[in-house]
Amino acid sequence: MRAKLRNVRDLKQAMMFNRLNVRELSELTGSLRHRSTIGHLHSGTRSTCDVFLARRIEDILRLAPGSLFQPLVSTVNSEATHPSPRKKTAA
Repeated sequence: MRAKLRNVRDLKQAMMFNRLNVRELSELTGSLRHRSTIGHLHSGTRSTCDVFLARRIEDILRLAPGSLFQPLVSTVNSEATHPSPRKKTAA
């Protein structure tokens, strides 16, 4: 599941308030592999990330859940990806 950053300015302000840069925030998430994602979120190049990472960022920045990120609802039609078997009718 994905989450969308509500406003890049709010992320930047929260990071400044907590005196964290991109590298420090990524270290606190538990994995430096999130560094590029957080960097792209911070620069505005990217606006989505994994829900787990979004929740972790909000926790680290001491923000209420959902204050920086909103969950993205999938627009994929489940019928299109997993069509139900159709009953055959007698002709």
